[in-house]
Amino acid sequence: MYLAGQFYNDGKVLVRFDPLGAVSDHSVILGQPEFQTLFTIEMLPLTGLIRFHEGEFLEREMPNDRDFD
Repeated sequence: MYLAGQFYNDGKVLVRFDPLGAVSDHSVILGQPEFQTLFTIEMLPLTGLIRFHEGEFLEREMPNDRDFD
């Protein structure tokens, strides 16, 4: 897990969800060693929407209109 610029490989990680809808930015990187593939699930901090990426995705771009779709 990648949360607010820091990696966590094990243990419990707390992600903030507040009543106004804000969420900590975070990504979960999933690996499938048998097929040597990686996938990333990204949670957008402004809206809480989820994006799925093939490979390891950690570089977040500046927010744009697409973040609200």
